[in-house]
Amino acid sequence: MISKDSRYADHPIRTRTAPNGEEVRYLRPALLRPIEGIAIATHHRVKDSDRIDILAAQYFGAAQSWWMITAASARPHPDAAIEEPGDPLAIPALGIEEIGPR
Repeated sequence: MISKDSRYADHPIRTRTAPNGEEVRYLRPALLRPIEGIAIATHHRVKDSDRIDILAAQYFGAAQSWWMITAASARPHPDAAIEEPGDPLAIPALGIEEIGPR
């Protein structure tokens, strides 16, 4: 649920159909600029079932950190980050030498 004072309060709720046919509801965030010179810890190969917030939770322990993956991968929008299965997705370092799925 989004509180009335959230920056997303006025954003429409969108839906998309996952490969398994399930309807996924989400908010479309603003476009992001790439982060120049960010250290990349690893690359993740995109799969059909991937969601950017789930990947952020796996790699950083925080689903709301999805924007760091999007920006590090130089993708202007989260949907573009996971568009094509097999594409490499940059996972940025967060001040530690190596980050991997938890």
